[in-house]
Amino acid sequence: YCLNALVRMSERYSEFIVLELNSPKKRLEEKIGLSIPQYITEDDIIKDGLSKKADKIPFNKGMSFEDNLLSYYLSNLFTHNQVPFTHIVDLSRTLVNELDNNLLKSEVFKRVYLKKIKDWEEELSNDSQRTIYNELISDPKSLLETISKYSITRNYPKGLISDIVGDRVKDFEKLGIKSEPFIADTMNATQIQGNIKIHLNSLNILDLGKEDIVGYLQSLSGLFIEELEFVYDLLWNNKEILDTSILQLVRMKFKSGLQLDPLFNEKINNIIPPAKVENPGKLENIDGWINWAINSYLPYKFWMEYNNVVSSEADHYAALFGEWIFTHYDSMISSEERMIFRTIANLSTELKENELSFIVMIDNFNYKYVSFCKEYMAKKGYSTTLNKPIIAMIPTETSVSKTAFFNGQAFNTQNKSYDTMCKEWENLLGCSIKYLSDIGKLDIVEEKSANVYILNYLSIDRILHESQNNAALPITVQIQKELEAMIDKVLSFGKRLGLETQMKIYFISDHGSTKISKDQMNLIDAKYYKAKADDNAYRVLALNDSKYNTYKDNIGHLCYVMDRQHYGIKQNYLIAKGYNRFMETDSSFFVHGGITPEEIIIPLIRFEQIHVDFLPLDILLRDKEFRYSVLTSINFTLKNYNAYTVNQLEIEILNTNIQWEQGTHVIPDIPGESQQDVIIDNVRILKGDNDKILEIKIRFEYLGMEYEKTYTYPIKMKSTQENKFNLDDLL
Repeated sequence: YCLNALVRMSERYSEFIVLELNSPKKRLEEKIGLSIPQYITEDDIIKDGLSKKADKIPFNKGMSFEDNLLSYYLSNLFTHNQVPFTHIVDLSRTLVNELDNNLLKSEVFKRVYLKKIKDWEEELSNDSQRTIYNELISDPKSLLETISKYSITRNYPKGLISDIVGDRVKDFEKLGIKSEPFIADTMNATQIQGNIKIHLNSLNILDLGKEDIVGYLQSLSGLFIEELEFVYDLLWNNKEILDTSILQLVRMKFKSGLQLDPLFNEKINNIIPPAKVENPGKLENIDGWINWAINSYLPYKFWMEYNNVVSSEADHYAALFGEWIFTHYDSMISSEERMIFRTIANLSTELKENELSFIVMIDNFNYKYVSFCKEYMAKKGYSTTLNKPIIAMIPTETSVSKTAFFNGQAFNTQNKSYDTMCKEWENLLGCSIKYLSDIGKLDIVEEKSANVYILNYLSIDRILHESQNNAALPITVQIQKELEAMIDKVLSFGKRLGLETQMKIYFISDHGSTKISKDQMNLIDAKYYKAKADDNAYRVLALNDSKYNTYKDNIGHLCYVMDRQHYGIKQNYLIAKGYNRFMETDSSFFVHGGITPEEIIIPLIRFEQIHVDFLPLDILLRDKEFRYSVLTSINFTLKNYNAYTVNQLEIEILNTNIQWEQGTHVIPDIPGESQQDVIIDNVRILKGDNDKILEIKIRFEYLGMEYEKTYTYPIKMKSTQENKFNLDDLL
């Protein structure tokens, strides 16, 4: 009655009375700027309180009302007009993770969702689509597990796939469903692992060709320890034909290799040796010797240590290094700024300016574990802003070289504690310094009491000197776990002080060490052996004047002779040349005292949290015309516009129609704000579906962080008849 009366009044007095329908649906349409379909009722909108929820949903006016809801609550995949079967894994995951009972209690969403799955169903065109679609809607969890099994076994023999996946194999193949191998969260993979193990046990892994090895690797999922153990055996039994491209394929296949085996990187890196040690020839300065040691000798030496391999040629080169160092030692003491005793003085300016500096003196630490520290610190958000080789004192003993670091002098004749030496630096630097004799002292520091903290960290030295025959864990695992724990403690210290973003962390050592096999030549007569190794120094004798003169006359030609009067030190020293020693050694522990590169070259590393915008590298393709099927070179220019060095840049060619045995090209360093020309030789480009494009992928490190990028270049291909060419190129 009232409504009718108002209608009549509005008709009579239309200029004064206007009637409007109070419609939540209409108000919502005006609010979001979209039309709501007719099958959504006023009651649906009221019951769901959709007008209030609309403020949280970022409605896109370029999409329909239904697509906005589906995109917001599920994913953009549900806005497709047809089922996107190529994304069936993501569709299944979305329904498993997002489509719960609470979501379906929403009348509006439920109506939109049911209409979408009905529309999709009407677009299905074959039985395989219907089978997969029905399972997607009715039991997405089951479908996801089945796809997971298929993704894992897809490259294995068909019989194995059928045993594990069942009848769905044909449907997946017909729909072209492909996915990176994955293990569904709710799936028990025991049966799959068992089947894979049985299959791998049946394969022949002896006397294979490179193509056979690549075929085996490509069939694996890369997810299971059974596969990784198979790969270790496969590579070990065919290491004579391995190259870096095969090892790179293993790394790409087993992206979670470290989760399966903590020694994954070390085992893969050490299966085949790096380039053989170059003959240093007659290097004339310390820069040349250090570059030779770090880039040629140390990588090969560390590989030999890992594999318990001995090389008389490498030993000879190490002896040449030692001869040069000892011959020039006096001049290095007077002028070489990389000598360890100058370290604190060289860092003095930044130590005074830093809000907080934390120096870790890692006893017995060389370049072998630098990359591990850099990677672990990068995971914690710290960049490597300094990586500088330092030269230890000789003999490479803690009492000599570590004392020189703390004292700031080449030779020390006073009996001062490290703590006292640190206090003396306070006056010289003009800032407070706190010495920590062991890592446990960190736990009691609750507030900042110094500008510089110096930790004397001894655990690595203890591990290296112990016989590994008595250890359950490999030495690499022990050291990595110890380094991780130490780093975590240092970072927790900075966080506790509220200075983790300002703290700069320095790693330095007093000396390195070496592993000497009992098979390595030792020309020192046993009658001159030490009764025991003081400070584990198997490679040096500290002698009084009487014994010194006797020993010098008898074995001085096998030693570097350090006269205490010449150097102004307390004792005379005889330091064994090359890998000679004064006690029996074997490959179960490490020793030091001598003058080999791994004993005397030590790293100084600085880590800090810095936030810089990385400028992408320019990689220019210089020549863009090539001929089919002939050996050629690809020339690039790499430009680094950043202020810091790009490290370990790898170039990989992605084209399947390009043959290149090397597999990857590695550039150790591209300094900041510089460029390098790179020539990739012995490349053969064959005809293919996409042979007018060259595609490469690069990987590199910048400030401890890893980067990866793909570059694509248009190229022009010519037939061999279009130009004259050398017939030898076709061989």
